[in-house]
Amino acid sequence: MKMKRILNVGCGEETYGTDRLDVIPRPNVTKVWNANNKLPYPKGAFDIVYARCLFEHLENPNAFLMECRRVLKKGGIIRIITDNAPYIMFHYNIVGIKHGDYCYDGKFRKEDMHFALYTPEHLRNHFNRAGLVPIKYYHDYYSESSMKVKIIQRILSFFFGKFGYSNVVAVGIKQ
Repeated sequence: MKMKRILNVGCGEETYGTDRLDVIPRPNVTKVWNANNKLPYPKGAFDIVYARCLFEHLENPNAFLMECRRVLKKGGIIRIITDNAPYIMFHYNIVGIKHGDYCYDGKFRKEDMHFALYTPEHLRNHFNRAGLVPIKYYHDYYSESSMKVKIIQRILSFFFGKFGYSNVVAVGIKQ
């Protein structure tokens, strides 16, 4: 059985995927690349394209999705995990989270700015515009949050549904 090729765009410190792109060089990154540019791979190179906590950083999300579609094989899957617009803590700064003021190593990085928040409906519209068939959406917790934030998220989601989830996940397919 042939191994699937998986592109992880904006991988951060993750090791998921066969090819990992990020704007910040790290040991796990296979290629330093700005996702606002054309992806450095040929058409149909990947079975899966995965991007976690990247979509909100993109200057032109539709151009990015068109690039993902280009590098996906027919029947390939795209999975985008991004900030959930209704997440209550982005709007009321309950525990020091302020959407848009992204820092890495305690320093504000202009190349890492947040541009938008998304709902499943926004992601569906982006997928449709890019020619990707949306197949599933769901809300999720940000897995790397502190224990304090995770507890608050679980309580908020219990009482307020989608307003307690920090991420929205969209999965689509290239036909």
